[in-house]
Amino acid sequence: GTVPKVRIVLMRENAGTVIFPSTKDYVASLAGNLENTGSHVVTVPSGLVPGSYFIEIYSTSDDRVSAKSGTFTIDKTATPPAINDVAVKLPPQSMPPTQRGKVKKSLVPGASY
Repeated sequence: GTVPKVRIVLMRENAGTVIFPSTKDYVASLAGNLENTGSHVVTVPSGLVPGSYFIEIYSTSDDRVSAKSGTFTIDKTATPPAINDVAVKLPPQSMPPTQRGKVKKSLVPGASY
């Protein structure tokens, strides 16, 4: 099926320990109930704790349909990171490859676009 609307969420990656492997923590909703046009500009909240973060994009109608960006680091002294070409992760037989979208984002903490 199609994915008419999506939500975009900022997550933080935690390193974990030997006993408890790495985990992910919800940080903020960056956008919700958006038309799935294949592209959307978001603002990363200011005041984030330095560390490793990533973006997750979910179908609003089926949480099994999602996309995850690569990990990027929030560091106030670093050059702003870019996230490119996030591919949609599909549940089995739910959407043909021609329906998959790509997301291109440049993220600067606290900046608006």
